[in-house]
Amino acid sequence: MKKLLVLLFLPLLFTCSSGDDDTPETYMLRLTEDIDRIAFQHLQLPGYNFEMNGETFRLFVLDQGMPFGTADVKVTLTWECYAVGTATYTTDIYVNFYEGQTTWIDIEPAVTCGINPTITITD
Repeated sequence: MKKLLVLLFLPLLFTCSSGDDDTPETYMLRLTEDIDRIAFQHLQLPGYNFEMNGETFRLFVLDQGMPFGTADVKVTLTWECYAVGTATYTTDIYVNFYEGQTTWIDIEPAVTCGINPTITITD
């Protein structure tokens, strides 16, 4: 009878002590650009909002999880362009995130105030 009780409670013991926690995965997003005529003002993706205030290089630590998954995540960039006066532009870029790797968005110039993003995954 004692062996039967032990066998009944053994699975419960392992289930309760599995060591899993609810800590979300941490992902990294790097944004770089070297274009004199633009200045990034804002970066947004699901669950995150970052003010950039003209920064040209930034590494974002995404440590609150990814609420809608890690594939085809919409990243919205807002920038000001100083080519002719000042104008504000916004574009959406879709990227993937992978555990233990950094998703890198490198911005190259396009016509006038446009941008040409290149997405790379690095270790």
